[in-house]
Amino acid sequence: TTLISFTPSTGAVNTAMVLTGTKLDVVTDVLFTGPAPSTAFVSGGIASKAATTIATTVPATLSAGDYTISVVHPGGEAVAANKFTVTVVGGSTTPTVTGFSPNTGAAGTVVTITGTNLVLGFPPAPTVKFGTTNAGGPYTNVSNTGVTFTVPAGLAVGTHTLTIGGMSGVPMTVGTFTVTAAPAPVVAVPAAPVGISATAASATQIDLTWTAVAGASSYNIYRGTAAGVLVGAASKINATPITVTTFNNTGLFGATPYFYVVTAVNVNGESVGSAEMSATTSAVPVGTIISTGPDLIAQTFSVQQTATGAAAPLPTQIQLVVSGGNAGVRYNFYRSTFPNVAIAAANLINPTPANAFYHDNGLTAATKYYYKVTAVNAAGEGPASPELATVTPLATLGSGVGLTLTPAFGLLASMPNAIPYQGGSVLPSGYYPTASAGMSMFFYGNVVVGMNSLPRFNLEYRKDLVNTEFITLNISNGTLNTSADLDVPAVKLPNFNTEKRCTLGVVAGETDCVSKGITLDRLNGTVTFVNTPMVDAVGTVFSISGSYSFVPF
Repeated sequence: TTLISFTPSTGAVNTAMVLTGTKLDVVTDVLFTGPAPSTAFVSGGIASKAATTIATTVPATLSAGDYTISVVHPGGEAVAANKFTVTVVGGSTTPTVTGFSPNTGAAGTVVTITGTNLVLGFPPAPTVKFGTTNAGGPYTNVSNTGVTFTVPAGLAVGTHTLTIGGMSGVPMTVGTFTVTAAPAPVVAVPAAPVGISATAASATQIDLTWTAVAGASSYNIYRGTAAGVLVGAASKINATPITVTTFNNTGLFGATPYFYVVTAVNVNGESVGSAEMSATTSAVPVGTIISTGPDLIAQTFSVQQTATGAAAPLPTQIQLVVSGGNAGVRYNFYRSTFPNVAIAAANLINPTPANAFYHDNGLTAATKYYYKVTAVNAAGEGPASPELATVTPLATLGSGVGLTLTPAFGLLASMPNAIPYQGGSVLPSGYYPTASAGMSMFFYGNVVVGMNSLPRFNLEYRKDLVNTEFITLNISNGTLNTSADLDVPAVKLPNFNTEKRCTLGVVAGETDCVSKGITLDRLNGTVTFVNTPMVDAVGTVFSISGSYSFVPF
């Protein structure tokens, strides 16, 4: 038995209907089921039947809504594909609203209004509004008992009056709907960088570039000297996040292959590694000295020494010293009053290659100079060293008053005012690690009065990677060959050594220099001490008061 169609498709209760199909003469009942979600059914009865038709009547007990029509036969039940709509119950088409759900949500939220006569009461079709704004469409499941729609885009966050109406008449208020803000978009971990390029720029440098990654805020670079670089702390070479798509990897060995992987980073994490890329540094001329560790061979440093603590050093001279000099190698020294010294004839200060010690004369007092050095042999000139800076001494005695030691340190009760000699370093291309300090420094400087064999005062200043400023003090009493440091708790360094120091400013776990009577104004070139405590290795305690003037650094 099959149920193919029925007529009419809509009508009030007690409406006569004709069902068509096959083998309908064996049907025992006609059922009206619904409206959804109800599964209750009502019998319509059989007025007459034949093999292809059945006459029945819409039951009087039905309410308005859409009903599924089916026929019962000995083999089961046959169901019509379409639904029959009961239009008028007791002669009324007045719509009613029984509820809506949900009552809050962001744009795009699906909402359903339920009731009766929602189609009949709002001809030709119901229209839903949030205030004066039409609901989002298309509408779905539109029937006398329900209408489904979406919250439209562009509605202000807050409460809106929800209404349903038709082309004419007064819309019916359904209730109040609260529009909420759309949830923040989920930011995924960025994709791995692509377009990686590695190019050898010299015997000590490889330049990397890559394509910017959408959603990335920074990048990390990992390096190895063999293929198969792993992403991990041991192979990471950038100390701080890289926010551009280029990186110059310096301080490398000549004629050596290096392998690189780049990752992209955002607030949600780090991408997987990029495809691996490699490049080989250029060959270095035979015999040229290149970097071999944290204390770079062919590095320049400067110091202006004085014969006694009271004598002024030469204000027009800087002594340059190259560490790690090799036989058969001489050096070119380059100088400028500006950073980033170019390796050019205009900056070369020695007319012919010099040995590892060179006195740069004819300078201006109290002036900062920048230096680089290259090694030269029969094969040619090697790459430049890192750049260092220093200052020439003061030309005349400053306003300092020297130091008074209370009580005397051995036989040393005072140190007269003097012009200090100063050393220092600034590395524009990176940080300068020193084994003695056990930390990485952005800037290093010292102010020294006296020589090692005489009474000697040494102030050492350092600024680290996060701009914390440190001071250490040391006084040697000369003939007794003993020395004293600042009397503060020792701080353990990363290399497990300890150091007695203070900081310019309050830093957790450190001693504030001000609390020990120390005032350093390195930009104006003065240091003052007021009852600053000192102690030697056997516990001899004394204090220093006074001041020195120096060249600002």
